[in-house]
Amino acid sequence: MVDLEAELASGPIGPDTLRLPGAPARLRSASQGLQDLVGVVDRVGQRLRQANPQGEAPGKVLRALSHVAQRAGAVLDDDTHTLRELADALDHESEVLRDAQSGTLPELRSRWHAARVDLAEAVATDARQSSDEVTGHATGGHGSGHGAHGARVVAEPLGTAHEQKPHDALQLARDIDNQVLDEYEHMFRHWLGDTFREPGGAHSAQAMLVGGALEEGIRRYRHTVRGILESWADAVRRVEHTDQQVATKLPHQPKAQATAHLVQFHEAGGQQQNGVSSPTEIQQLAQELQEARSGLSHAANRLDAIRLDIRGGRMLPHGERIGSNDGFRRDWEAHFDDLRDTLTAVGHRSDEVLNRIRHLEEESAQDIRRAGRADG
Repeated sequence: MVDLEAELASGPIGPDTLRLPGAPARLRSASQGLQDLVGVVDRVGQRLRQANPQGEAPGKVLRALSHVAQRAGAVLDDDTHTLRELADALDHESEVLRDAQSGTLPELRSRWHAARVDLAEAVATDARQSSDEVTGHATGGHGSGHGAHGARVVAEPLGTAHEQKPHDALQLARDIDNQVLDEYEHMFRHWLGDTFREPGGAHSAQAMLVGGALEEGIRRYRHTVRGILESWADAVRRVEHTDQQVATKLPHQPKAQATAHLVQFHEAGGQQQNGVSSPTEIQQLAQELQEARSGLSHAANRLDAIRLDIRGGRMLPHGERIGSNDGFRRDWEAHFDDLRDTLTAVGHRSDEVLNRIRHLEEESAQDIRRAGRADG
């Protein structure tokens, strides 16, 4: 099981909060599981489609059994195409998600860290310049003077401006991040389950007051962060598009009763005592149906593992991941059960016909024996 908490970035917005939920390896595992399932379903379908009665004029029972088998085989053939399309869609999402997680995100985090270093250098440069200005004024530069007892005095306007300038580069970066986040907070909350908002932001209000190199550094940082978040949003949209393609391949409604027409065999079964089908041939085709039922049970047993891989691998919002894709297993299980129940019912009907044929044969044999004794 995937650790869902590990997929939640926590704390203030920053380079390390840039994440995309989902696991490409789980998607590849689901796709491989589907390919294996396709193999099972395809083998069962081929066997059913090839269940043809032998001889030039098969009896009605054999024709009915063959009809059921071949129609069920056609249904399973359609199923293999549906499952292959889902496997291909999962493969595509896996590739796009892998590229975003291993390529796009590391590059964006690197750019963000570099931008913070650049901002820290701008803050440090401004602090040195401010210190030099204060020292210059204190030693007789512009805007300073000496009191009556020779004390150094710094002019009030300069002191006020100096106190307003931010000196904590990390806090300044977070304040700017919070400002830029306003445009993307909904996406962050939707995909990563957190607002990434921290209180404060006083420095950001002062940012336009500082002037000089620091103001230029703030402007560059804000522009860089906005570009990074937009690139992250683009990556989310690309993966989301592929995930929507996966969603269209997943069943949302119970599959149609594709086997309802197969039970026509029941109507034909009441007329079989006058046919020419041999019990051996009926048993052979009935055995094919029995083995097909076993194959469908084997296919149904694979569904839950595939469902869990799909759920764990898709790029889904945190709040939608738990319980997602339950319909995949439920609908396909219902579909395979429907096929299996139909084949079982037909098998039971063929058994009834076999018993009636054997009963008729036994009655005929008894009549012959009685006639022989009477003639003797």
